[in-house]
Amino acid sequence: MGEADKIGQRIAECRGKGGKSLNLAGLDLEEIPPAVRNLRQLRNLDLGGNLIEALPAWIGELDSLVELYVIGNPLRTIPDSITRLKRLRSLIVTAGSKVIVPDMGGLTHLRRLALIRVGLPEVPPWIRRLRQLQLLWLDWNPLRNLPEWIGELSQLTTLHVSNARLRSLPIELRGLEKLEDLRLNGNTQLGLPAEILNEEVPQILEYYFRIRDPTARQRLNEFKLVVVGRGSVGKTTLVHRLVMNRFKRFRRTPGIQITKWPIEINGERVHAHIWDFGGQEILHGTHRFFMTERALYLILLSGREGTEDADAEYWLSLVRSFAGDVPVIVLLHKWDDYPFELNRALLVQKYGQIRFLSTDSETNHGIDALRKEISQQAVALPGLKAAWPVAWQRGGRAVAAWWRRRTRRMRQSPSRTRAATLSRW
Repeated sequence: MGEADKIGQRIAECRGKGGKSLNLAGLDLEEIPPAVRNLRQLRNLDLGGNLIEALPAWIGELDSLVELYVIGNPLRTIPDSITRLKRLRSLIVTAGSKVIVPDMGGLTHLRRLALIRVGLPEVPPWIRRLRQLQLLWLDWNPLRNLPEWIGELSQLTTLHVSNARLRSLPIELRGLEKLEDLRLNGNTQLGLPAEILNEEVPQILEYYFRIRDPTARQRLNEFKLVVVGRGSVGKTTLVHRLVMNRFKRFRRTPGIQITKWPIEINGERVHAHIWDFGGQEILHGTHRFFMTERALYLILLSGREGTEDADAEYWLSLVRSFAGDVPVIVLLHKWDDYPFELNRALLVQKYGQIRFLSTDSETNHGIDALRKEISQQAVALPGLKAAWPVAWQRGGRAVAAWWRRRTRRMRQSPSRTRAATLSRW
């Protein structure tokens, strides 16, 4: 069936179903077929994925339209006649260059408006009149600022302005009580760390406006060090050796144990927050909830059981899947007790850059080299020197204290209770 036949078939099907919904997406159309002009009952029109550069002036005659989608077209102009579509609730436009956009402030029933990649140098002033607007997408436009009047769009639940050129945010954003989804990724001049951008709206705005007060911020100088490996490989013993410089045997670690380790990097005092994961298999499924980017990972392996190659593959795959291209140090642990080797070249080929060290907590073998490697890797971690609101740091300490109390209770409770507690957490 040729493209012309497909177009005719879809228009015929639309008429057969009452003429209310027409999907012309993905047909390589250079213009809207004139036959569409006669579908005066049309409520939904999808023109996505075509080659349309201009909407026809008669588009304004389709005055029953409620939803109009012009996604992924090389659109260059939107006619003034679109302002006659008084019933329009959704207008979604994504292009790839500058688009001439008319004043559409008269479309007061609009609930969803997307003007993505249309070359907007500023937020169009007429959007101020769209008081029923709930979702507004302005991604990939060279916008430098958001206007103060954006706080007047009191019904907004979603605001996306990703990959623009925003240099500042108006305080009026904090007055949008219904705003639940705020996307600001790719606006580097705002100074928002990746972790903050993934937070809820109140946390994003709280961070942004606090960080602009020099009296309410300080450099973080902290990083996350995640220690993983199967049970009995010696993770907690290694953490104790790193922090206390002493050897001590420990019983099995339940859940997660967080230890604060002060070290010196380039003459500055820095705190590593060591996350020591319990190695029981039942807990492996919980690791993905805590494996995040912007952290340094230690993977401990032992050669005594003969599973070192499989263990290396398992843990490296887990880290890469859930944390991405983070720095990883693989430790051939309990080295003096049972030396072993890995196919290092193959692991690097499959999982990217990895540092390998042999260590032994009992004999102190390789521990100084490990401390040095951790310091060198930590310097390059994004966010190490980020400025964070003082209040947030106090909150972080409170959370850490809460977790320590929770861990102590878990140690004292029966195994079934511990498992239930972990699953809920």
